[in-house]
Amino acid sequence: MVMDSERMTNFESLQIEQKKENKRILWILNCLSCLVSLALFGIPGMILRYYLDKLFGPEVLSFTRDDSPLYYDLLPNMVGSFLMGWLGVVFKGDIASISDNLAVGLTTGFLGSLTTFSGWNQKLVELTIEHQWVTSVGIIFLGVVLVEAMIERGIETAEKWKGKKRCSKLKIFSHEGGCDLQNYNYLTATLLLVVVFIIVLGTCTTLGIREFNHADYDVKLLLACIVVPFGVWTRYFLACVWNDHDGIGEKAWLKWVPFGTLVANVSAASIMAALAALKKEVKNDTFYTIAAALQLGFCGCLSTVSTLVAEHYKLKRGGSLWRAYAYTLGTIAISFTLGIAIYVGLSQIKVHG
Repeated sequence: MVMDSERMTNFESLQIEQKKENKRILWILNCLSCLVSLALFGIPGMILRYYLDKLFGPEVLSFTRDDSPLYYDLLPNMVGSFLMGWLGVVFKGDIASISDNLAVGLTTGFLGSLTTFSGWNQKLVELTIEHQWVTSVGIIFLGVVLVEAMIERGIETAEKWKGKKRCSKLKIFSHEGGCDLQNYNYLTATLLLVVVFIIVLGTCTTLGIREFNHADYDVKLLLACIVVPFGVWTRYFLACVWNDHDGIGEKAWLKWVPFGTLVANVSAASIMAALAALKKEVKNDTFYTIAAALQLGFCGCLSTVSTLVAEHYKLKRGGSLWRAYAYTLGTIAISFTLGIAIYVGLSQIKVHG
């Protein structure tokens, strides 16, 4: 009896250890799946932003211009904010019921990369330095008012549509409900995502290296695709660490501020300003192409307007109008001030490559 009891105890201990190991493996798989989802959704988001800029820019429809309050990234920011009302507010829970990583990929990955704060801020910086005050004020006004209107319109139309339809609550890719690694759908989906990600990134890298000496917009786009994941991953990490913080001090001051998104937008705007200044001063085609790709891919995806306006809406809907505008205008003020300082400071450096 004693031996049987010892055997049972050992067996139970092994089971407990196995469950712990399976939980660790599932946690790693979930993290991997999340990161790959962010990258795979972020790349088409950036590409769509790029082609929307070209479509509505001077080359085709001439709706947006450099010297107009209708700045280049206005249309992507409006479209992304409208879709954020659908996918990031009204239907986010329904999408998460299918897959948590799908919800994160669509909102943080795709919509976060479709919209960009750093490009908008840099245009404001350059126009202000050129003393185009009217255009600068117009960019601020349209940049805030239109995206705010678009997310509200998106939420309104999504709520009407949701009232007529029912979304499935089936979790096809969830890893919840067991730690025995028997959820083959989830394991297969994770591995498939990794394979697709490797193929996409490998293709962009190969084509970018092969065509680099023929530097043009297509090469810039290919190189931008390579750095998109790093921008999206950094923004997601900052949001996870700092958006739900405990506030400052014993009284939890500024607990309502999503510092993760704030830091991501300010950092991207600062890097964007530095690259813009160096592009003017470094007389080298290779550097110019790489810097332009970093601006489009890394800075454009590190910063986001769709998440910013969603957080603005959340604060306003929570009954604190002043907090909503303090957060939004504070992000703009800090980014603009740092952008001006960095752009002007580095523009004084005369470098010839």
